[in-house]
Amino acid sequence: MHGLDWGHYQRLPVTTVECGGGGERVSKAEAYFAHIGFGERLWKRCGQEGLIEFSVEMGKKYVRREDRPPHSTFLEDISKFISDCDSSSLV
Repeated sequence: MHGLDWGHYQRLPVTTVECGGGGERVSKAEAYFAHIGFGERLWKRCGQEGLIEFSVEMGKKYVRREDRPPHSTFLEDISKFISDCDSSSLV
């Protein structure tokens, strides 16, 4: 994922446990999360709710790069969103 090197995301280990059928099955994997530099603030900004999956409905709210201010970076856009008081457009 291109954002790893730029501090957008971080790849972290996750463990899942499937129960049933008379036993447990443990799987280990890695998943992408918002970078620790802003992830918790972003989570709080979104009502302390995470996404189970990136749905079609969430995708409709995505603002394409060409529709964002031309001289701002991804991290500046995230900081602006976190500090903005009106979250009704994304929550």
